[in-house]
Amino acid sequence: MPQSGQNEYHSIQRRAQILEKRKSGNSIKDNAFCMDMTIDAVKGVIKRSKYQKDLQNNPRPGRPPALSDRDKIHIKILIERNAFISYQDIIDTAGLTCHRSTIHRWLLNKGIQHRLALRRPFLSASNAAIRKDFAERYKDKDIWFWYSWWFSDEVSIDRTDGDYTKWSFYRTGERLHKDKVQARRRRAGQSQMFFAAMNYERPSKIVTLDGDPDAKRGGITGRRIRECLERYLPDTISEGDTFMHDNARTFRARTVQRWLTRWALEEGVSLTDWPPYSPDLNPIENIWKVLKKRICDSYPELAGFPATAEAKERLIQAAVEVWESIEDEVFKNLIESIPARLKACYAADGYYTNLRRAAEIYKVSLTTLWRRQQGILSQRDTIPKSRKLSDLEEQVIVQFILDLDSRGFPPRLCGVEEMANRLLADRDASPVGKRWATNFVKRHKELKTRFFRKYDYQRAKCEDPTIIRNWFRLVENRIAKYGIRSDDIYNFDETGFMMGMIASGMVVTGAERRGRPKSVQPGSREWITVIQAINAEGRAIPPFIIGAGQYHLANWYRESNLPGDWATATSQNGWTDNEIGLEWLKHFDRCTSKRTNSRYRLLILDGHESHHSADFEIYCEEHKIITLCMPPHSSHLLQPLDVGCFGLLKKAYGREIEHLIRCSITHISKTEFFPAFYAAFQATMTEENIRAAFRGAGLIPIDPESIVSKLDIQLRTPTPAEEEIDPSTPWVSKTPKTANNQAS
Repeated sequence: MPQSGQNEYHSIQRRAQILEKRKSGNSIKDNAFCMDMTIDAVKGVIKRSKYQKDLQNNPRPGRPPALSDRDKIHIKILIERNAFISYQDIIDTAGLTCHRSTIHRWLLNKGIQHRLALRRPFLSASNAAIRKDFAERYKDKDIWFWYSWWFSDEVSIDRTDGDYTKWSFYRTGERLHKDKVQARRRRAGQSQMFFAAMNYERPSKIVTLDGDPDAKRGGITGRRIRECLERYLPDTISEGDTFMHDNARTFRARTVQRWLTRWALEEGVSLTDWPPYSPDLNPIENIWKVLKKRICDSYPELAGFPATAEAKERLIQAAVEVWESIEDEVFKNLIESIPARLKACYAADGYYTNLRRAAEIYKVSLTTLWRRQQGILSQRDTIPKSRKLSDLEEQVIVQFILDLDSRGFPPRLCGVEEMANRLLADRDASPVGKRWATNFVKRHKELKTRFFRKYDYQRAKCEDPTIIRNWFRLVENRIAKYGIRSDDIYNFDETGFMMGMIASGMVVTGAERRGRPKSVQPGSREWITVIQAINAEGRAIPPFIIGAGQYHLANWYRESNLPGDWATATSQNGWTDNEIGLEWLKHFDRCTSKRTNSRYRLLILDGHESHHSADFEIYCEEHKIITLCMPPHSSHLLQPLDVGCFGLLKKAYGREIEHLIRCSITHISKTEFFPAFYAAFQATMTEENIRAAFRGAGLIPIDPESIVSKLDIQLRTPTPAEEEIDPSTPWVSKTPKTANNQAS
């Protein structure tokens, strides 16, 4: 047999088993036999336990004494007589010197808990069924259904509402026992009855309800309720509204029900009563809590007034002032919470839903639900201290993004970052960080990042006709929304000219000639970009010409005879960029603002990056220019300039260059370009051609089917070309760089 001195015989579990068997009446010898221990080891365990118990019960310096048997009996009697007694009252009445925690631990061992006394009534199964039926009838109604509902109730407000709560001692299962539930206090001269109603748009006035002197107890009667409703409802509730009234005994009085029924029929108002014991289904109950708390916080001096008529008048005045100061958002938020309240009630079969039950129903963490009830926001909704933009500034950016998206060219993340930095620059603040734009999109549910699809030109020919029809629907909506006339509808785009390129055409040759004849063209491969705008009435805006270089030379324009309203600019490579795009927009505004016949101008454009920069969009918004971006890869069908103008202009320019070649001019510079371009422009940019271009694009008049009929609808994927084309190369709207690009 193992020796008694080994540690395994003195483990906590074995000592507890020995003491338990000893309490049950087993002898030391029986314990030693059952536990497979020596008799001396069992005696040592019992002796050690007795020593520790005596040591714990003996008073020590700095520690209150333990409860004696007499003290325990005294505490038990005090709690049975008054369940609402406090720990301090127990200590004072019983003459104890121990700490309240000592009493608390002993009561817990006896199964007696200490919690706030409840005020809610016991909910029977029949009342729960009524609540469930009500929730089932209205739980699927949307928020608009509740906007015309008026929720009414009466409330008693005490001048000392802040000290109503009491703690109660109770055993497990006794929390709702009638002896443990706190009764409502009635203090004569210190409380006042009020009546009010609320709906989504506004609250009503709050009025007093005085007792009936003819009543046996002088309380509120049906006559008083009817007098209040007669004076109050006709000026508050209008035809088509729903009045939800209380089902208290005074509201169920015959005189009240008869008047309500007659008044509702005459005024076209619907009546409904709310289920019994349902403060959670009437949002005005939450308003009473807010009202009482604000009265106690704003007017603490009311609790110290004596019970006089002046004190009651001061209470009424305070209630009216606080009621009128409650924000409209409080009422709106409560009305908007009704659908969720009804669904929670229905999910709980009509019974009240505690936090644990609600967490199970909605499958959320109990801790998370408790934190939200305490007003602790989630990390996503918490506003960091380092936040740079205000709520108003972020909403401006959101609306700007949605507006760009609705017009066909949603911005990239770098564009969103540029918008924010422009707002910060106005108040000399530092720019946003690298991940600000990504986090900004995550914070706003109405925004989302998506990959845009890339199409090559061959696939663009097989575009979905639904997108084409949606484009024309968008144009119609913008014209109707802003009242835009046809002479204020513009289209603009840029196109490139290789100065030394001639146009291909048909010539007459000898019959015996084999192969195609060749025509020599100048070797100049310098590019010129022309930005052109036209309107639906056949007018061409003076062009904006961009040449390669850093400075303007006088000999470029010496023999060109260009009109004075034509604009020219230079760039390093002869292409357009964001700054030049903005300069052209100002040029367009100068040429059209004086001639506009309506408030807004519509500018139809493609998705080139210079057409939707932040500065470009801001200038358009400030000068009432509405921009519409065409669907990608559809300019050959939907853009008037591509449909009927640029092709004719380039062919006419090519013929002018061909004429120069025949005159032995083998190098084309800007000096020769400007006269040739001017002649081609005058020959092709005519009113007839421009009107035909808008008509061919289906814009004037609006005719989407004329464009859809040109699509190869059956061919959903393009036929492979004879030459290999790199499918990974995306089509990008830009100035052509080669002669092949220009010809296409």
